[in-house]
Amino acid sequence: MTILEHEVYMMLALEEAKKAYELDEPPVGCVIVKHGEVIATGFNERNRRKNVLAHAEIIAINKACEVVGDWRLEDCIM
Repeated sequence: MTILEHEVYMMLALEEAKKAYELDEPPVGCVIVKHGEVIATGFNERNRRKNVLAHAEIIAINKACEVVGDWRLEDCIM
């Protein structure tokens, strides 16, 4: 993966963080990529969901597992 690709994915993660911020959540976003394709995103929703596990990373991991159809997220980058 090139530096430019990393920058693009980081900008997407920042867009997710902005969604959290706008909901008065800690501004954290997450993007999961597999073979150059974004397969999942997430942002913090702990306060909104009233769930300590509703971190951006956990939400994105759960979505990615659904997309991949397995708990093993091989060849994925977060």
